[in-house]
Amino acid sequence: RVLVVLVSEAATVTLHGPREHDRAVSTKLQIIPIRVTDIEPAGQLEYLLRTCQWLDLFNAGHDSAIRELEGRICTIRGAS
Repeated sequence: RVLVVLVSEAATVTLHGPREHDRAVSTKLQIIPIRVTDIEPAGQLEYLLRTCQWLDLFNAGHDSAIRELEGRICTIRGAS
């Protein structure tokens, strides 16, 4: 029901990431992007993630971001 995307320098250049995100959209999965560094995705990745609400792992700290992620996943699971 959920695809968690770790957005990093490597994720912006991979060929498979955009394909996985496109598949998630076509199967109506909720996408939760987590930026591990302060970067902006580009190209297809930016296009696919433009409407998603981000979590920033580098600002909030690991524990806070993980709690926020858990809360979002619980909310999505409860809505299904």
